Amino acid sequence: MLDVDLPESTDRGVTLRKTLSFLELVREEINQRTFRQRQYAVLESLYRGMMGWRPGLIFSLLHRFSDPMHLREQQEEDEEYRQFLLKEGADCVPPGEPERQELLRLLEEEIASLREEFEYAEKVNEERAAIERDACLAPEGETWSMMLRQEAALDRSIDPAGAG
Repeated sequence: MLDVDLPESTDRGVTLRKTLSFLELVREEINQRTFRQRQYAVLESLYRGMMGWRPGLIFSLLHRFSDPMHLREQQEEDEEYRQFLLKEGADCVPPGEPERQELLRLLEEEIASLREEFEYAEKVNEERAAIERDACLAPEGETWSMMLRQEAALDRSIDPAGAG
């Protein structure tokens, strides 16, 4: 999934399925304590135009876990400079197990939310497909007119009293 570059789809269901699949993959990698910069980059591209508070928190935590420069700088800084950064509001404490658990919780919530949205999109798509299929199978033009005349004639022959 990480290495496959699929063309962008205009169908909301396809976009949701792709995002949902990748979130599930990221969740499994986080469970295995595997952090990659690509997780953040791919999710950011999938969420383009639909950012919310939960994805924002997920991105923030993923960035902290997967940015080697950020982690290396945190480990190399001395305690005095670290305290200065904390006073300035910079985040210089390496992420640990509580942050990983928080990331997993946020991923679970986002997956559940997207799954609901995906199921609704699939239902709408099924209804639209049924309407389009029926429209394709419906007769047109003279055939349709003839069928309507035959139906009216059949109705009159079954109930002659109601026709007049």
